[in-house]
Amino acid sequence: MKLSLSALCMSLLTFFAVTNTFAYEDKYLKGFWAMKPLVNGIANVDYYDGNNKNTLYIFTCDFNQKTSSSNEEPEEADYHVKDGIIYLNYPELGKEFKREFKIKALSKNNLVLEEEVLPEIVLTFEYERVDSVKNLCPTN
Repeated sequence: MKLSLSALCMSLLTFFAVTNTFAYEDKYLKGFWAMKPLVNGIANVDYYDGNNKNTLYIFTCDFNQKTSSSNEEPEEADYHVKDGIIYLNYPELGKEFKREFKIKALSKNNLVLEEEVLPEIVLTFEYERVDSVKNLCPTN
């Protein structure tokens, strides 16, 4: 019975920690977030300004040369957070262009987001907090 009580206590602590994190998500979300590079080399940086504006800086890693490049202008979006989901709206791309990212984990220095592109396909993105527009591509 002690093991069950212990497991219940841990479950409740985890629930309250997650609930508390989402209650303060804007506090933690504000700032620069560098995405850990994907296998295809995408390593974007997101900036959440705390006033519902998001800027996406697009980077591509060259793993062989250990360099990165950014050939595109940053993308601007409006965002809001509700019930653990970041809703992005891209006004320049039209009212219909929206994205949703479920916050799977959020702490002072780490962020994990999921995006459902199809019911059977969910993408996971891991981020680290950075001080400025700095990608996480490997360098020499």
